[in-house]
Amino acid sequence: NSSFMVTGPNQAAINAKKEAVKKQIAFYCSTRSYSKILDVQGFQDLGVWLHEMSLKQQWDQMAELITDEILDAFAVVGGYSEIPGLMKERFDGLLDEVVLNAIGPGSQDEAEVKKAIEKLQS
Repeated sequence: NSSFMVTGPNQAAINAKKEAVKKQIAFYCSTRSYSKILDVQGFQDLGVWLHEMSLKQQWDQMAELITDEILDAFAVVGGYSEIPGLMKERFDGLLDEVVLNAIGPGSQDEAEVKKAIEKLQS
């Protein structure tokens, strides 16, 4: 089981990351090998549309097809303090490991991210 994590210190940061993750989801879902995953989630036609757009090099427009509903199917979205609860609610008992790509060392958000990690570990 795999999921994107969209988080940040405030709504503006979260919104910016949402757009970046929508681009990633559009890219991955344009690959025909992802069609079964889309079928399971109820987005059967999305892969066909995205694949056609990828053949036309319409990379930026592809992300526009990824609605918040689709994003929520593939990502956990929330502020640093919300993420631990959202992760546990969605994945409790399903994961052995969580990989965070939130920030690098020395970031001004480091203390908040550490708190979130500690909550995930408890």
